[in-house]
Amino acid sequence: MGDIVACADGERCHEPTGICLQPACDAARAYGDGKRAPVVVLLGSVGTGKTHLAASIGNHMMSIGNLVRYVQASGMLREMYSRMNSSTQTLSEYIDDLMIARLLIIFSP
Repeated sequence: MGDIVACADGERCHEPTGICLQPACDAARAYGDGKRAPVVVLLGSVGTGKTHLAASIGNHMMSIGNLVRYVQASGMLREMYSRMNSSTQTLSEYIDDLMIARLLIIFSP
């Protein structure tokens, strides 16, 4: 990921793309402070900072005492599929375990 530089208007931008990050930073901060809906979807090309932003939100949530879970999407789907075909471990138990966290970050490397 490139460096963060100040834009002409004083907001933060991603260098070298020049994409303004301030709306994403503001939304992340509002989510972390409990002022936004409990769903955040981060989309973008490789190297645009999605994982960095998700980790920042998670770290902020943990710093104020919330439980945060980071789960790799492929691993989560494998576990769900495995539990659908298991007689001893149920899918609902796995989902309940995931939902204990105040924030669930599902990522794809």
